[in-house]
Amino acid sequence: NGKRWIEKHEVYNCNWLQGVENTTDTTHLTYLHRIYDKCPSFKSVEGEYGVKLYILERRTKANHVALRKRCTVLPTINRKSRELRPKDSHERPITLQQAIWIVPIDDTHCEEMRLTVYPEKPQEQRYHGAYLDQAKQRDRKPYDRRFYGEIKGIVPLEDKAMVESQGPIVDRTLEHPGYGDRAILLLRKMIRDGIAEVANGGTPKGVLKQDLPVVDLDIGVEEYPTDQIPERTKQLIAELQQQAEQI
Repeated sequence: NGKRWIEKHEVYNCNWLQGVENTTDTTHLTYLHRIYDKCPSFKSVEGEYGVKLYILERRTKANHVALRKRCTVLPTINRKSRELRPKDSHERPITLQQAIWIVPIDDTHCEEMRLTVYPEKPQEQRYHGAYLDQAKQRDRKPYDRRFYGEIKGIVPLEDKAMVESQGPIVDRTLEHPGYGDRAILLLRKMIRDGIAEVANGGTPKGVLKQDLPVVDLDIGVEEYPTDQIPERTKQLIAELQQQAEQI
């Protein structure tokens, strides 16, 4: 009964890894998209299929704690859920599921495609992405000398501008990664490990050895009263809360 919506975006004029790193990065959700007021505390770990991300959600009700779970499936897929909050505060938010593919074309071009699944059909187009009608009106005009039109609040275009501005293939020898880049560094390590595994005749993570009816990536948001946190999650949430106090 839900609705699937497939977005096929413009080609990214850069290497595919820059696009994959963008979907894995947690810190830019604050500084680029303003999804969070402050950089959230998070933990990245090696999962069965790729990089698992655990994010401590600040946007939760009193005396509760919320944990958001995402996954970058090696080598090029990002799986996540997100909430779309309507302009009318009396309307309940819609939680949707997204899969984002970064598909390599050649060394300096790739394409991003998104599959969005709604639990119910949106009543208005404004639920989808960044308000489609307004976005079309703000597209770059033929006489406009800017590379992009108005992109503020249009998440895919904000990402495209930042990813492409790094250049066709970013020179990573000039980087100075910090603590907030640890999810990206883990992604790079796992990709290198996968390359070595293939070179040695093995199978890297992210490749299924047999067909499965369902691949459970364990994503979404879990919310608990602070005095009813499950034992399996207590240590992780305590670690993230301690990290949040230091930010």
